[in-house]
Amino acid sequence: IDKYHVQRTANYGMEIVRKALYRDLSNKDRIALKRQRAVFLARWNNCKPETRERLRKLFAAYPVLDLVYAVKERFYDIYESPDRATAEAAMTKWVADLPEPLERAFKPSVDAINGWRPHI
Repeated sequence: IDKYHVQRTANYGMEIVRKALYRDLSNKDRIALKRQRAVFLARWNNCKPETRERLRKLFAAYPVLDLVYAVKERFYDIYESPDRATAEAAMTKWVADLPEPLERAFKPSVDAINGWRPHI
């Protein structure tokens, strides 16, 4: 299974939560958050200092985005495991540690892991 197709499910989960915030925001804040979509796709360890600062500000304003971003990053980190056994353990832990309020948003990621695990 192509890692891109599996990892994009985590981006989808991030988007679900970000878009869910729109309902409670003013029009101005909603548009401002909408324009930040690309920033949430950045990997923390590889992004520019300016991007990290933008993320920090968004996390301070919207703490749920801090949580969902951390979950997304941990999902991506599975692919950086040194071997298959470590990756398998990381996948199991990621699913077990998934916060209940985020289970629905990350259901495609969990389904990908459960359905395609031997091939991932």
